[in-house]
Amino acid sequence: MHSWYGTRSHPSELTAGFYNTANRDGYEPVAQTFAKNSCKMILPGMDLSDVNQPKENHSSAELLLAQIMAACRKHEVKVSGQNSSESGVPGGFEQIKKNLSGDNVLDLFTYHRMGASFFSPEHFPSFTEFVRSLKQPELHSDDLPTRGGRRR
Repeated sequence: MHSWYGTRSHPSELTAGFYNTANRDGYEPVAQTFAKNSCKMILPGMDLSDVNQPKENHSSAELLLAQIMAACRKHEVKVSGQNSSESGVPGGFEQIKKNLSGDNVLDLFTYHRMGASFFSPEHFPSFTEFVRSLKQPELHSDDLPTRGGRRR
């Protein structure tokens, strides 16, 4: 959907039957409907950045996500994020962290598409570094280590 997002007509969205153009916010009524029905929106592409998109198709994954998240924020719709690529895109982990931080409506992120290349010695260390770099929420008392390593 982010292909041709940088044009006025957003033809990728129109081709898919979604009326969102430079002059009409098609995500606003969707977010409104989600809010009315207490639904959460699930958005893939949290690892995509505009820098890594081909210039010739006027793609903007970042602007598309920003538009959708703005509509969700306005209507208080929670958003769950997902990655899009299997083996990771250049700068993908940094882009995910960017989307998870700040004033975003994201409340959950799920890392999908863990194929054979994902667990390769070339890729997996960078994934573990990414996970370790995320903020660790406070542990629940059930998750704390026991004293002396014994069960009570």
